[in-house]
Amino acid sequence: MNIKKPPELPKVKIISLSEDVDAQLQDSFGAAADGEDRFDAFCGACGMIEIANGSRAAGAPSDADIRNFEGWILGQKAEDILSG
Repeated sequence: MNIKKPPELPKVKIISLSEDVDAQLQDSFGAAADGEDRFDAFCGACGMIEIANGSRAAGAPSDADIRNFEGWILGQKAEDILSG
């Protein structure tokens, strides 16, 4: 049986949130139809902050065609896509 080792958890970074953002997080971004979109945007912004402060790689694919034509998700590692 081949058991895959779980990924190492990232180090916790302390960030400060505004009262408004904290309230939205506590409310799971609410019941409105756009709540999931706002949650996704918040997670994406957190990932960009991690890249900007050097705690996460940008994850650009090595294949130029994918980088230049197909697109990629900032911060997503190639192995995450391939193992998907």
